[in-house]
Amino acid sequence: MAYKVEYVIDSCLVSSHPLWYKSHWISEVVKNIKLVNEVVSDALGRKKINVTMYKVAKTSMNLAPSLSAHTPRANEEMECFHEAMDKIKEQLLGGSSQLDIISIVGMPGIGKTTLAEKIYNDLIVTPHFDVHAKCHVTQVYSWIELLLTILNDVLDLADHTEKEDGELANELRQVLLTKRFLILVDDVWDKTAWDHLYMCFRDAQSRSRIIQTTRLSNISNYVKSDCGSNPFHLRLLTDDESWILLQEEVFQRESYPPELVDIGYRIAKRCEGLPIFIVLVAGVLKKKKKKADLWEEAEQSLGSQNIGSLEKSMFLIEFSYKNLPHHMKPCFLYFGGFFKGRDTRVSKLARLSLVEGFVQANKERRREDVTQVLLEDLITINLVMVMEKRPNDKGEKMGEDMLPENPGDYQLFIHSYQDEIDLWRPCRSNVRSLQFKGTDPDNLLWPRDISFIFDSFKVVKVLDLESFNIGGTFPREIQSLICLRYFAIQTDSNSIPSFIAKLWNLETFVVRRLGGELVSSSYSAKLPHEFSFPTKLRELTLSKFRLPWSEISIIGELHNLEILMLLSRAFEGNQCEVNVSEFPELKYLNLDNIDISQWSVSDDSFPKLECLVLTKCKQLEEIPSHFVDAISLKRIEVNRCGWFVANSALEFQPTQHEEMANDAFTVKIQPPD
Repeated sequence: MAYKVEYVIDSCLVSSHPLWYKSHWISEVVKNIKLVNEVVSDALGRKKINVTMYKVAKTSMNLAPSLSAHTPRANEEMECFHEAMDKIKEQLLGGSSQLDIISIVGMPGIGKTTLAEKIYNDLIVTPHFDVHAKCHVTQVYSWIELLLTILNDVLDLADHTEKEDGELANELRQVLLTKRFLILVDDVWDKTAWDHLYMCFRDAQSRSRIIQTTRLSNISNYVKSDCGSNPFHLRLLTDDESWILLQEEVFQRESYPPELVDIGYRIAKRCEGLPIFIVLVAGVLKKKKKKADLWEEAEQSLGSQNIGSLEKSMFLIEFSYKNLPHHMKPCFLYFGGFFKGRDTRVSKLARLSLVEGFVQANKERRREDVTQVLLEDLITINLVMVMEKRPNDKGEKMGEDMLPENPGDYQLFIHSYQDEIDLWRPCRSNVRSLQFKGTDPDNLLWPRDISFIFDSFKVVKVLDLESFNIGGTFPREIQSLICLRYFAIQTDSNSIPSFIAKLWNLETFVVRRLGGELVSSSYSAKLPHEFSFPTKLRELTLSKFRLPWSEISIIGELHNLEILMLLSRAFEGNQCEVNVSEFPELKYLNLDNIDISQWSVSDDSFPKLECLVLTKCKQLEEIPSHFVDAISLKRIEVNRCGWFVANSALEFQPTQHEEMANDAFTVKIQPPD
């Protein structure tokens, strides 16, 4: 009902219907609300209902666009994994002086990636190699994205995004030939993907090593032909090992009631040795009381299907879903709209969860904090995996006056090649969330006509066009989408039109400029004089616009802005000055590959900043002293900047810890190349 009410109100704002029609529409909704109230009141009068209010745990966490990865201990304690780790580490550290490729093979969910990551990060293995890199391939991959991911680990990527894939591959190859490297290539599905990557690795010397994971034996055998060792096949867990893993996941090494031993062993046995299913079942059991009768209900729900079947896989996910609290179900279903095997930024998921209405604020915590806890809960019960951060489109036709019964009816994800999108002509729709997920890596090479959106999706709240290039100008019709709260685009335009400020509901704006070629020194003259953003904006990401620092005050005066990410020369110039009282609500600031040498910050600015991240700001001389005694600051991260910047961050620690009594303050340094 809440979704219907919101839809009707927003539709009245954007539609051209006469006033009497709108009044009638609202009256019908009011009648429905009264009817629901009567039904609920009647039910409460006949039966006492115990209502347990969901309260978010008071967990300390930072409002940053990332989450700390909670990786289940899972396979790490199993004897078979100890055996595998020892053998693979021996191959990595010993063996031939030539390049060696070690393949880890096994069925889905058996723990290939967990094992590979554990070895890749091993404290004995890591110092043995000069450079380290990893990439996640999957069935749907972009060759240039894989190159950039690996290059980002081994090189300073200043302007590499402007190069062709052949240039990038050659540059990576030239670097790797001079180093002893360890590269993890995860989840390879076809020979073509491997051939592309192997071009950059072949002929390497100095005991360089590659760890490759795949579920396909023919791929591991093919890789072996390129100077690889014998593939390592992971086995299923025994019944005893399965029970040990289930105990570890549910009880976290705490004591457990003796009456749960038999039923717990039977449940573990039902999973037939596949770690991912044991972990999924454990996620459900963790939320139940530790009583045998409740565990017996879970055992009965599991049934007796063959664990190796696709139906069983879906059944176990359904089993986990049904046991989720109601407030978590919409968010989990939302993951189904994203590409399988593709990593998705947690910051994007968190912001979309807010806009989609999956969480509500309460007296104790803000919506952002509730969202973070919600996503952490999905991770904790093992339905969502956190990866380390790196660099058929048929919709149901609805009449204009039809109202969806469920929140999911408002959301439309389109996975399609670009030419299919060009042919799509939707009818008028009540979709509130429209997200395009292009499968063609060439989508950004030429602009596309998006005019069909403005007539067909007038009440859309979420519009994600990051997969496509909208061209050199912003269509003026965008300003008619006044319900927009989340808007993400890629464009060839070198300016942001002032009419964007008319999107008065907009909270998150992500705009990335394509190309990034140098613009003239008179660029500031190209900016509209009335250049502005919506006043409700809470999150802003800009990339490659090369704006003059004189324009930063326009952003600094956004009184609701909490997250600001300036990437890849979003601003340009030697000096940046932040004036008094600017950025009053900002909590997270990320400057990545920004050309700046002197940065001055006036008093009373950034009063609520919690996290400052500086990446590849190689010209910056130091972090402004303004932050040394900032009482709100919890974390500074300095990645591949100059040593002066790194040292200035470290000098903040004594003041923050001793004088400010800010024990939560931390500094993380990634040394310069």
